[in-house]
Amino acid sequence: MRWTSPPTRREISLIIFSLTVFALSYNIDTSIRLVGLNKLQNRLGLGGGRTAIGPDGRLPLGAQIAGDGLERSQVKGVGRHGAMWVDKREVGSLTSPSLGESTVDQAFWRWGNDIPRAILRKHVPGYTVIDNVILFNGSMNIVTDENDLFPPLQHMVLSTDLNVWKTITPQQARERIGSFGGRIRGVTWMAADSSPHNSTLFALWRTYSALDSGIDVDGATKLAPPRRLIYPYYGFFTDPNPEHADVTTRRQRVVNGIHPQLVKAAFPFMTVMYYEDWEDYHAMQVPFVIERLVVADRSAAQYGVRAQEPIYASAFKVNGASEHWWEPIRRSLATYFEAYGKDAPTTKVVTYVQRQSHTHGLRLSDKDHLALVDALHKLERDHGYEVHIVSNIDEEMSWSERMRAIARSSMMIGVHDSDLVDSMYMQRTPHTTLLEFFPPQTFSREQEIVASSVGIRYIAWRNDQSFSGDKLPAVAHPQDDEAVPIDVSAVINYVSHQTYLPLPAMASPGQLPPGWIAEWNEANQRYLFIETASGHTQWEEPVAPIAAPADMAPVAPSTHGGGKRRQYAAGQTQAYYAGDSASADSGYYAGGANDANLINQPAAAGGGQQLFTPGLAGENQFQAQQGGQQQPAYYQPDAGYGQQQQPQQQQPAYGGQSGVDGLTNQFSAMGMGGGQKQFQLNTINMLTTPPEPMELHRPPPEIRLPPGSCISPAPTAVADPSYQRLTLNAVPTTSSLLNKAKIPLALIITPYRTLDEGDEPIPLVTDVIARCRRCRMYINPYVQFIDGGIAGGAACAICPMRFPRCLIGTRRETSLATAGKRAELNHSVVEFVAPTEYMVRAPQPAVYIFLIDVSHAAVQSGMVATATRALLENLDRIPDEGNITKVGIICYDVSLYFFSMAPGSTDSTMLVVSDIDDVFLPKPADLLVNLSEARPAFEALLGRIGDMFQENSIIGSALGPALQAGSKLMAPIGGKILALSSSLPSVGEGSLKNREDPKILGTSKESSLLQAANSFYKTFAIDCSRAQVTVDMFLFSSGYQDVASLANLPHYTTGQTYYYPAFNAARSEDAIKFAHEFGEVLAMPIMLECITRVRASRGLRMASFHGNFFVRSTDLLAMPTVPENQSYAIEIDIEDTLTTPFVVIQSGMLHTTCFGERRLRVITTAYPTTSNLSEVFASADQIAITTLLANKAVERSLSYKLEDARDYVFKKLVEIFVTYKSSMTAAGAGASAQLALAENLKMLPVLVLGILKNVGIRQSAQIPPDIRAYSQALLTSLPSQLLIPYLYPSFYALHTMPPEAGTVGEKGVIMPPPLPLTSERLERHGLFLIEDGQTIFLYVGRDAVPQLIMDVFDLPNYEVLRGGKTTLPVLDNPFSQRVNAIIQKTREMRRGVYYPHLYIVKEDGEPPLRLWALSALIQDRADVLPSYQQFISSVKEKVNGVGY
Repeated sequence: MRWTSPPTRREISLIIFSLTVFALSYNIDTSIRLVGLNKLQNRLGLGGGRTAIGPDGRLPLGAQIAGDGLERSQVKGVGRHGAMWVDKREVGSLTSPSLGESTVDQAFWRWGNDIPRAILRKHVPGYTVIDNVILFNGSMNIVTDENDLFPPLQHMVLSTDLNVWKTITPQQARERIGSFGGRIRGVTWMAADSSPHNSTLFALWRTYSALDSGIDVDGATKLAPPRRLIYPYYGFFTDPNPEHADVTTRRQRVVNGIHPQLVKAAFPFMTVMYYEDWEDYHAMQVPFVIERLVVADRSAAQYGVRAQEPIYASAFKVNGASEHWWEPIRRSLATYFEAYGKDAPTTKVVTYVQRQSHTHGLRLSDKDHLALVDALHKLERDHGYEVHIVSNIDEEMSWSERMRAIARSSMMIGVHDSDLVDSMYMQRTPHTTLLEFFPPQTFSREQEIVASSVGIRYIAWRNDQSFSGDKLPAVAHPQDDEAVPIDVSAVINYVSHQTYLPLPAMASPGQLPPGWIAEWNEANQRYLFIETASGHTQWEEPVAPIAAPADMAPVAPSTHGGGKRRQYAAGQTQAYYAGDSASADSGYYAGGANDANLINQPAAAGGGQQLFTPGLAGENQFQAQQGGQQQPAYYQPDAGYGQQQQPQQQQPAYGGQSGVDGLTNQFSAMGMGGGQKQFQLNTINMLTTPPEPMELHRPPPEIRLPPGSCISPAPTAVADPSYQRLTLNAVPTTSSLLNKAKIPLALIITPYRTLDEGDEPIPLVTDVIARCRRCRMYINPYVQFIDGGIAGGAACAICPMRFPRCLIGTRRETSLATAGKRAELNHSVVEFVAPTEYMVRAPQPAVYIFLIDVSHAAVQSGMVATATRALLENLDRIPDEGNITKVGIICYDVSLYFFSMAPGSTDSTMLVVSDIDDVFLPKPADLLVNLSEARPAFEALLGRIGDMFQENSIIGSALGPALQAGSKLMAPIGGKILALSSSLPSVGEGSLKNREDPKILGTSKESSLLQAANSFYKTFAIDCSRAQVTVDMFLFSSGYQDVASLANLPHYTTGQTYYYPAFNAARSEDAIKFAHEFGEVLAMPIMLECITRVRASRGLRMASFHGNFFVRSTDLLAMPTVPENQSYAIEIDIEDTLTTPFVVIQSGMLHTTCFGERRLRVITTAYPTTSNLSEVFASADQIAITTLLANKAVERSLSYKLEDARDYVFKKLVEIFVTYKSSMTAAGAGASAQLALAENLKMLPVLVLGILKNVGIRQSAQIPPDIRAYSQALLTSLPSQLLIPYLYPSFYALHTMPPEAGTVGEKGVIMPPPLPLTSERLERHGLFLIEDGQTIFLYVGRDAVPQLIMDVFDLPNYEVLRGGKTTLPVLDNPFSQRVNAIIQKTREMRRGVYYPHLYIVKEDGEPPLRLWALSALIQDRADVLPSYQQFISSVKEKVNGVGY
């Protein structure tokens, strides 16, 4: 029958109801879990015959799973990982997503079998941060099955009958505690001390603040406020409950070490709970989970303090805290009192804490007390000081009055007592001071440790003597009732001369240079100097600059007297006022009556003894290098921290042109307006010309083309050498001339370098691609228009073939007159959008497969957790402009773990393949997913991987099968595999054995350790290259990992190897370095499916290739993906005589962008030809030559032996010298007393020495093969800007750097002037920075003054400074900020992803670390390796011993 009327409302409702019931019934498992009744599923018998996935993500026995072997039949929860299907787990079940945030209905928690596990966040003996402690039945329970991750209980808290602590397993917890309980949300503090102490508050906060290393100078923090403070041992009152008749009696409150009003003022969000509250919790029949507990117990702290340290010193050893850790609390109290409101102090505020009313303890005599009070009031009357005399007895002065005075103070004085801990609340200035009086021959460190921890200057005072820094006396605790004598006049003299506020004698700064003004800064209580033209500000008083080149920092004038810059002089103790001045210069030495004696002391005296390079022959031979005359050994006024100042350079370019101006000058040198300029050859004697580091920053020799060679006057018509450079900027016309010069002809290209700030983007051409029909060269600025280009088109720059007009373009801009409008005719570096005829297939999306080692070693080192966290944090940085990028994850140990992620869901399932002999994909879909569509599932999976494998105890690595699986997964598309490995591959394809043999290190057999031990890695890499797959290797093993074999994968697939020896994420420096570099690799835009071909003018042939790629044919380079800043070297042969006045070399890279567009990048350079040998030498580019020699040395070491590699490089240098001597000097073939070479090659010998001393090539029996192999990988892939400092490190003297160094200039942070790499520049009192782009060393001389150590490391003296890997603190002083700025600039100024580690090296520190750092000073002799002078002498001997 037909439907004759519309359905009624009742009928529609029935249809909807029926459909709803059907949908819920059909998906009954999911429906029950969705409404939170999954626990009733088994009881109700729902689910039919379908296989249910348990709440733990595991399949029951008999469920079908991927893989083979035990996984097919193991019982749930049994085996390595239990069943293999992974369902969604409760993310954040242990802690809420937002700590402490909940609603009323979330007061109780049903956790079932998944009982909350404890998580240790921070710990030192006595001070601990721990999550999910379960309070139940009179005990505190730490639930964990990883006892080895937790410290002994007695190191955490002293367990007593009132506060019992236990560690139990999850199974025990299920039996004893149950399946649900209450939540004590937020952060809870517990003072588990059995006796009260006033250190409790700041010790708890110091421990808790270590969770936020980013607390800034303004006190801003991400930490959730503590909700409660529990005293489990103290009742609220000290006396028992009174009788009913005495209820009106005021009872005595307990003394818990913290004033009750302080908690409410500084922590208004915190409730204080006492024993009665604790007793109530233990009486409850339900367990309570304390979400986050910060516990302090001074009894347990005894395990973490050294002799003579106060018991709470352990709290200051909790790592991760910011230097401004106390600021949130101090500022909170200051805000409570409005201490810095309208009535902010404008003069120095001194507070004296008097104890005269106390009947016991230390105190001044009445006479000294009255004299001190009178003297302080006199300062108040005569000099405008603000003085407060306070007492901690509430009957004499209220707590509010006392604390408000302290919060306004910049100096606090008083007799030794725990009351002085309130000094932590003083206003923070660079000169805030605590002065503590002691009886004679006594001293205690309680207040010194507290003051130092918050940046307060601490002075111990005995009678008329002051002690500070490393001059503090030995600990000898005073007796309780000892009298404390003081010399009041000495105290007042000290107080008055420590002022940093404007007294009448220093009411205004001196005469300022033109363009500067001074403004008083209330917050810092000092003058701020402002340059009106630029807005630049600084604390140091400016001086009139000395004229200097534009790229040099002016040298500050040297004067004797009241300079305002800090001085750090060797052997000099701190003085507090200068000469006869009535006011001190900020507490730092500023000259005085004894200056002349210090300046005139001989260099050999005391700590200023000079060091000399071993083997430096000839008296005064390198005097010019060492600065001519010896520098003063101790002190030179206004020269920084003790020595001379030198000119200043900006960011090194290593031979690059300096922006558009440099290109313009170079282009003008081509002779556009006249005849071709000739090369000028300048000869120097290398025996008397020491290496000058600034030479490495100069541009290469000019490219001097004949007039009319380029049709465009634009500076961009000349390619920047950072893209493409030749070893010779004038090409010999014949091969015989090239052979005679002995300088190899090679092209160095970095086609895909990052753009620096200020660089113009590469122009994109969307019109037709014009190219020559014969030689296939693309149109470029060196084509020649015929008949103006209107009718005749243009002639190719390589062959005589003519570009027809139709190939030049369809636009009207085809004539010489209008060529300036066309990017491809005005830029030597240009990109074209490629049409379909340039495509074999449609552009493919970017694909990233992550192979993560989850073996025991990887989990224990923290690599898995760090990698997943870094990947999660950098998902937004992965190139995905068109939402087409695909991702996948495969984990592996001795099995493979695949993850299926459904788009639009947060669920993921894990499938295990244990059959690694024949790798297969367990599922055809959802293993490789679209990043945008599957983002929720991908993020959820990354958050769970660490928990999935945290208990993995499997030792072994199936890296080879994992690589095969990743390749299969992306084979139809191509892309990048990022493989993370923490151990030597041991099973399946590509398994390796430990072949490290110390006996063959340093022998001729050592080169065998640098070759692949298994052919799998080369053959598989070539297969990957054919499939358009690149492999990046991230290696973390603490032992031998065979980097030489594994590096074959990146080498043949255009990838890169990253090596982190002895990685341990518990060291924040290791975690930060890897996370930074991994994040930069993820964020890096890549060129996909790239093929590269280099074309050149007739007569030139690309002969051999060096770098990370696979040569598909004679001149076609296959590059599956091209990363940024990877360099390649191509040797060029001259086959026929060059008859043209110039030649053109063009690199073309056809690729797909990571957002799915096919493009062609073209780099074109032109070079003049010459038949003159002198022009060949004058045009030689020492940077390009060095880059080629480094590649050749690595190739020789792999093909032959390391000794052959060293011989090749040395002989090549000798050949160049021999040819130059015989052809360019009057000596000819005879012996010569000089060693002549072209001035533009003056740094070539020391760069060659750098290659010979580099870890990858060096002669040594102490270099592990993995370290050597990784160094060789860097030598063959780094661009010149990174390679040159890797061979010739940068060396700076920080203690004598000019005042501009470390400040921000027009081009960013100004770097100090570089020094030659010789230990003769080291000074025993100095601070030096040595860096090679991979590692940074801060070398500290043994006689460094305490103030230098304090300003840089926040430590009292050199003796307590520890060497090793570290993170330098940023302190509140200009010198620290400048040093940190220089280190940050060092890490950022060069292209690439590398984040160098920072090591502190003490002059008398650990020998291995010291020798490692000093090995960077390549001009010194080291072991069997010669000094630079010895090296040059041996070159001279070879040159004179060879006849031609």
